[in-house]
Amino acid sequence: MESSDACPLINEYKQDFITSRILQTISGGIRFSNVSTSAIFGQLVLFFFPIILTVIVSTASDESSKFYTSLGVSLLVLLFVGFLNWARDIGDAPVAVQERTFRSMLEEEDHIEIDSFFSFQHLKFLIPKKSVSFKIIDSFLYAVLLFLGTLSLHSSALPDSEYNVYIVLYIFTSLSLGTGLYCLLSNPAPEVATYHSNTPIKHLYRPFYLSVLSAILIAYPSYAISIALSSLVVLLPMGVLPPPSPLSCTI
Repeated sequence: MESSDACPLINEYKQDFITSRILQTISGGIRFSNVSTSAIFGQLVLFFFPIILTVIVSTASDESSKFYTSLGVSLLVLLFVGFLNWARDIGDAPVAVQERTFRSMLEEEDHIEIDSFFSFQHLKFLIPKKSVSFKIIDSFLYAVLLFLGTLSLHSSALPDSEYNVYIVLYIFTSLSLGTGLYCLLSNPAPEVATYHSNTPIKHLYRPFYLSVLSAILIAYPSYAISIALSSLVVLLPMGVLPPPSPLSCTI
């Protein structure tokens, strides 16, 4: 005889934690719970901005000018990322925080007070505080990954008859690049399916694999590598690929 007051297998807090962190891992770090609509919109802008940019550059430039066009856009984006970090530091001043009661530790951890979309609180939420060295490293890697990603979208080895397959790979590759770029600029994904040692470069997990496969695809255009690169949007959240531990040990 079943008891009516039996404890659930997963309590409410764990359900909220799983839902929140899994969504963050799949999206590359975007928070959808316990944040305002302005915060969600701001994160989506940061996520889709480089994707739209790479699509425009890769489709608008021809084969002869793709290298210099991609390089020029990447340098402009590098300056833009530097400006965001500079603006974030300007607004890095203490603000008055109102006392509030939270239902759980997860809600308290994720909660953020944002006055408006165009506010320093919003910018501080979108651009996390980093040391000067990591600001430089992450900004540089952001531009490099954007450059490699844009060129890799040019490097598909599919025949013209496989146009529908090319479109699918193009979309998934763009989303893969979006998740990697977002980790370098904003709050990185928690990667709940992958164990990461306590190292400050664990946010390079996705950019590492995306950069390596993009570079290989540019040097050796291949159908198989195109599929592998586009599959990272699924493989990385699932934790199929190990973290670059040797890289973590050498830094």
